[in-house]
Amino acid sequence: MTQRQLHGHHLILNLLLSRMPLSYNKLDPSAKQIRLLTIFPDENDENPVRASLHTVSLNDAGDFEALSYVWGDTSVTVDISVDDCIVGVTPNLHAFLRGLRQPDTERTVWVDYVCINQNDISERNSQVVLMYQIYSTARSVVAWLGDLKPEALKLIEWYHAKQDGLYLESTGLDNIFEAIVVLYVAADALCAAQYWHRLWTFQEWHLSRNAVVCMHGKTTFTIGNIFEQLHEEIIVARVFVMALTSSGTSSKANTLETDDCHNYILFVLTLQQGLDSLLNRIPRDLLHINPDTPRPSGLGDLLLLTVDRHCSNQLDNVYALYGLSPAARETYPPDYRKTISQVNHETTSFVLGHEANISILDDFDFCFSSSNMDDLLPSWVVDFTATDPEHRAKLQPNFPKAVQVNEAPWKPIQDHAPIITDDMQTLKLWCQKIGVASPPYLFDSPGLDCLGQVQALAKTAARPDDIFKATYNYTGCPSYFIEDTFLDIMKISVSDEHEKFLEATRGSLAALRLCYEKLTEKRFFTMATSTGRCIVGFTDCEIEEGDHIVIPCGIVQVFVLRPIPEEMLVDGGKAQCFKFIGRAFVESISHPEGTTPDPLRSEMKRTPTTQFCLR
Repeated sequence: MTQRQLHGHHLILNLLLSRMPLSYNKLDPSAKQIRLLTIFPDENDENPVRASLHTVSLNDAGDFEALSYVWGDTSVTVDISVDDCIVGVTPNLHAFLRGLRQPDTERTVWVDYVCINQNDISERNSQVVLMYQIYSTARSVVAWLGDLKPEALKLIEWYHAKQDGLYLESTGLDNIFEAIVVLYVAADALCAAQYWHRLWTFQEWHLSRNAVVCMHGKTTFTIGNIFEQLHEEIIVARVFVMALTSSGTSSKANTLETDDCHNYILFVLTLQQGLDSLLNRIPRDLLHINPDTPRPSGLGDLLLLTVDRHCSNQLDNVYALYGLSPAARETYPPDYRKTISQVNHETTSFVLGHEANISILDDFDFCFSSSNMDDLLPSWVVDFTATDPEHRAKLQPNFPKAVQVNEAPWKPIQDHAPIITDDMQTLKLWCQKIGVASPPYLFDSPGLDCLGQVQALAKTAARPDDIFKATYNYTGCPSYFIEDTFLDIMKISVSDEHEKFLEATRGSLAALRLCYEKLTEKRFFTMATSTGRCIVGFTDCEIEEGDHIVIPCGIVQVFVLRPIPEEMLVDGGKAQCFKFIGRAFVESISHPEGTTPDPLRSEMKRTPTTQFCLR
């Protein structure tokens, strides 16, 4: 047995013998004390990780690196030795520590999992407050991306080489579809890394005073503007595929047999959806925050920037951003003993009342319709934990992002800022009232059956084209059909002229079915404006006759409000109050304006604002 092997066996024996848990010394928050972990060197990468903790003050912490990574599954642990005691760490952290370990020199780092006593809530509360200083004063921030696939590494290497042209062109494939698939696979492998989707890594990345050092195994690199280039390239690919779906799919499909036609259309639509999904999975903060742009410090802006990220502890949806938002941290210090309802209530009140940032109502679901429903909360409190991708996707039809907030009829926020009463029970919100809802119609059938229901509604309408156009815009048909083509199809009865309908939709029936699936379990409603104009819309909330349809000042959104029958006490006086029911899509309002001026938009320009008291 060699000396090196003998040394390794002794280390393993020591680990087996010292099963005593690590004992943490108390930290002094007033002195800004933290613990640092020194990783001992080892030439043999197979040997267990050995390290030691020591306490320092952030006022004089010396030279250390701050680690940024994803915890991973905490139910499975790997043992390391810290001060000759056994500490179980997650496999992902264990791989990170082994990657960091040097053969002949010590390495001093700060890593939350080990340096914070996770069983001491008071210590966790005080250490969260220090996160800003920890990551901003560290010599460098090192990010562990985990196991990246070869396709992702090849993409990173290509972009780092600053090649001319597009990665699409570098594939050497003549078939553009095949080249797009190669790009998709590589981009998907990079964007799939959990690091980009966790919330804590957001502030850790952006608090670094230098470019973050990324690690994969023993390899280190910086990201640079890779995601910006990738974003532009995916858009190029998406434009090409969309051109096929909107114009070329039908003509191509007509030259194919039925089965081949279906498979071709399905492939093109799936590829377009995949590219759309990729665009959403590129970390939006790395696209919008760079050395040339100021880093946001408002809690509302940070919450909006990280809406697609997630964390294990629901409270961390807010607390994980405190390092970048000192005003919020000081107003409502982190406290892991609070309930998620309390933190949602405090955070909504702070963002609306202190920051006047009404945009949170645009991107977050209300607590009353989320998994954190609490009947004691006001209806205007939003749930900052509602970031589940499937849940978000269901809300997207009600979030018309294509309309710019400075376009009519939306009024700017100036002089119309929201107000939260001192008791945090009432939101005073300036809105323009569109109208009052008539009895709604529920689409209770699947897929294309909803198409027949839309045609039936149009038969009884004074202006059937209004219903067809609303359906066209609400269901996402502009991605697949020219408006005139869609209107021609809708005028062919799917029940009375079935053969003619099938012929008219040859090559596009799959796209039509995909669009109409979005109507299932939705409600159609009409309303009259103050001038008597009849307006149509859709919503996924339980709208009722008499509900008010309004546009708040400052965001691109349409809300459904329900009057509360009894007057309520607001700021010492009685007032008519309302509660949020949900969001709605209103034709002519909830999508970009066309070339022809719309009468409703013109009417809304003249509509005065009204302050609604919301409970």
